[in-house]
Amino acid sequence: MDEGQALSPRQGDKVHSGSGAEHDRRFVTIGPLALFSTETGDAWMLDPTDQLAARLARDGDPESIDFQESETHFAIRWKGTYLPYQS
Repeated sequence: MDEGQALSPRQGDKVHSGSGAEHDRRFVTIGPLALFSTETGDAWMLDPTDQLAARLARDGDPESIDFQESETHFAIRWKGTYLPYQS
């Protein structure tokens, strides 16, 4: 993938579930979505606007997530919600 190339949510899922498998710590955004992976092998996709969450990998093992994607739209079957941290 070329640097600066736009990712679709499905491509971002593949990148981050792979990062989880490699136990890499990363954070990227794709449009309104935030994806991150941890050194422990977990990877998540978040929708900060609606506080939706889907785990992409756990302990380095990819988890399935239901995507539907077209040229102009995408849909994700979110598995949960989260509360943002407030200090």
